[in-house]
Amino acid sequence: MSIEMKVPENTFEIRVDPNTFHGDWLNHKPISCAEEVAIKTYKRDKRRGELPTFSCMTVDPAIKDGKLVYEKGLKPAIGFNYPFWKRILREFDPTRNSRMMSKTEYIYRNMLIVQNLFEAGWSVEDSWKAVFRDSKEIGVFRHTIQGNYKMQPTGSYQIGGFYDLGNTRKLLSRDFFQKRPKVEKIYIGGGCYDNLSGLHPVGLVQEFAMVNTELCVAVGMIALDA
Repeated sequence: MSIEMKVPENTFEIRVDPNTFHGDWLNHKPISCAEEVAIKTYKRDKRRGELPTFSCMTVDPAIKDGKLVYEKGLKPAIGFNYPFWKRILREFDPTRNSRMMSKTEYIYRNMLIVQNLFEAGWSVEDSWKAVFRDSKEIGVFRHTIQGNYKMQPTGSYQIGGFYDLGNTRKLLSRDFFQKRPKVEKIYIGGGCYDNLSGLHPVGLVQEFAMVNTELCVAVGMIALDA
């Protein structure tokens, strides 16, 4: 399938800068493995002075009139494999080093959601739990009111500054500093509308080895230089 690029108009773009993270939520003692990984990653990168700054989109991608777009009310661009997403995101806006979001960038995107929930009046515990342990309060999953066992259009259910939490799984790349494995692996963040929110919370990241498989409930996540 030939896809024409469309440079984003910034309507749904958001800047992620972990250097600006602040608040009592950062003192949270991790309960789940996903929380522990997030906090350890943040502390490590902060100690090294290597906290990345980047931009991403707050809605899932869709294809409209043969173009990759970030708009509300469309069917998420599901059904493509990892090589497709890696190429199409790289070509989206080369002037800003557009690329597939890495595992670590995804962690910081999710930590930004935690901070946004906390600043909106959620408790530290509830903010972390909603993103990293059970996302029933913020995303489209099975048995949630928002899910209703159906995939929702892009731009559904804004919370914490983002739309489309849950609903589709998110394809991610390995971190740039990781050595290229003998067998290419991909990573998938969160869960979809048909997953249980406690088993596949937004902040969960899992390895997936079927690189060339067309994924019917996943979309590629974009990152750009801020």
